[in-house]
Amino acid sequence: MIDKVKIKNTKIVINLFIILCCFYSIVPLCFAKGEKTADKSGWITEFAKKDVDFSGLDKKKQDIVIEVLNQNDCICGCKKGHLANCLKNDAHCGFSRAIAKEIVQEAGKGKSKEYLEGLIAGYFLYKKEKKEKEDKRVYNIDTSGSPRKGPEAAPITIVEFIDFQCPFCLRAVSVIDQIMKEYPDQVKLYVINNPLKFHKNAQYAAVASLAAQRQGKYWDMYNKLLENFRSLNDKSVLKIAQEIGLDMEKFSKDVTDPLLKKKVLADKKMAQKVGATGTPAFFVNGRKVKGGAQPFPVFKKIIYEELNKLKKKQKK
Repeated sequence: MIDKVKIKNTKIVINLFIILCCFYSIVPLCFAKGEKTADKSGWITEFAKKDVDFSGLDKKKQDIVIEVLNQNDCICGCKKGHLANCLKNDAHCGFSRAIAKEIVQEAGKGKSKEYLEGLIAGYFLYKKEKKEKEDKRVYNIDTSGSPRKGPEAAPITIVEFIDFQCPFCLRAVSVIDQIMKEYPDQVKLYVINNPLKFHKNAQYAAVASLAAQRQGKYWDMYNKLLENFRSLNDKSVLKIAQEIGLDMEKFSKDVTDPLLKKKVLADKKMAQKVGATGTPAFFVNGRKVKGGAQPFPVFKKIIYEELNKLKKKQKK
């Protein structure tokens, strides 16, 4: 009888121990900062209360947006962790709301997760560097041999110093597109390479972009390299070259051409000369744009000022 009681009590203790182990392993997960809840519709309902409209996205795109919001921290200062937490729990954070709205908008256009994370990185750079002192010098930048978009005779010249592994450069793509659309006859864009030391595959990507330029496909390569900035290496760049329809035999020869490597080296020296220490760095008619990946209104203001200067010169 005693043995049966002992056995019964032992079983009870073991079961209690198992229950407690499960409880203490599950509870931390439930309260982990920034982790997704099981019910994703709950997230969407909460976001809708903050005027972030998911209704135009299919389930796959909704999942991508929610994942991005849960994996990237907000830097508004509230210390609530991931953007999703800040958006849900901080009524005063316009920063997370603005980011979420743009992410949803771009996700609706079919943009990748990497692209969306690049947008977030760009916002962070803008917030971090907006107090940077304005450099009022006008720089003379040699753009010979560099890829150009827009008419050669355009009165406004924008120069972008780029690193293809830089998420901030991806953030700038949509702004550049907007500028070129708004000023089709007045703006031309030159891209100059500035692969940073801590991005080990940026140098090869820079050479690859110039190899694509030789086949008239620079801008295709430019967009694809930036969209895949997280996964750039020799193999992924070759895959991109195939996807955009390059002559692979010619491309393979060109990426080993000393002349292209020399061009990238000259680009880097030019970046150092004008103080373009980070990427992207923009210059409008030689004027450095403060803060790197800035929103469209910042460029619009500078372009307006430069066009007015030209009008005054013509009147004289």
